[in-house]
Amino acid sequence: MVSGQALGAFAVHEANSGSNAGAITTTARKDGDEYVVNGSKFFITSAGEADVYLVLVRTDPEKGPQGMSALLIEKEAHGLSFGHPEDKMGFRSSSSREMFFNDCRVPSANLVGVEGGGLQVIGQNVIGWGFFGAAGISVGIALAAVDLAVKHAKERTIAGQPIGVHQAVQSLIADMIIRSEAAETLLASCAVKADASQNSATINGFKAKLFASESAVEVTNKAIQVMGGHGYCRDYTVERLFRDARGLTLHFKTSEWLRQDVAKAALGL
Repeated sequence: MVSGQALGAFAVHEANSGSNAGAITTTARKDGDEYVVNGSKFFITSAGEADVYLVLVRTDPEKGPQGMSALLIEKEAHGLSFGHPEDKMGFRSSSSREMFFNDCRVPSANLVGVEGGGLQVIGQNVIGWGFFGAAGISVGIALAAVDLAVKHAKERTIAGQPIGVHQAVQSLIADMIIRSEAAETLLASCAVKADASQNSATINGFKAKLFASESAVEVTNKAIQVMGGHGYCRDYTVERLFRDARGLTLHFKTSEWLRQDVAKAALGL
């Protein structure tokens, strides 16, 4: 993976748990020098494409969150199979599938960290920093939409004039620029805070991802408005940017869940 010759993915979400990692039911029972894994995961990015998966499982169902562990499971592991690729609205270049574990045997040496430390491995070391990646994608989408809208406003002429001379179009573009740059600035600020104190990485990732993903939806929506009917057609990139941006308000926790997490952190709940 370090050399770029293999692809990795992580698998947490399940059909009956959604974004709540504490509600997963996939189990891993110790059997000699192996774990026997049973259960399923869904909406797993790169499922079927990745070579190895970091999977959150329950090694001791009686201990609640302290009974969860993280296992590395290779694609070719006996008992692991994949569902069909989801036909998504956006992010169509990435595969999302279900994963099924049927008496899947995994060497005990593939345990990451210690038994019962799965939430820490997944939460702090993977997902916490992953929110910055989702925020970065969102900012990139927003900035790309601004560039496309400005270019269109300069080049598209009606009655001999570029549409950019009209105040209504200018207002849309100004809003897009301000919102996208605000998202970029907040992302940078949250990243600096996370670097200074790694214990704050998760909450800062929440804030950056929440604002950036919703900004991307707003900016791409306005970019479509600037481009009119052209923006609504698949011959133009901006409609894809909107579809991708919309998915980011769901991927890596929904906006509603992130708002709850940010507020709880502020209230000490």
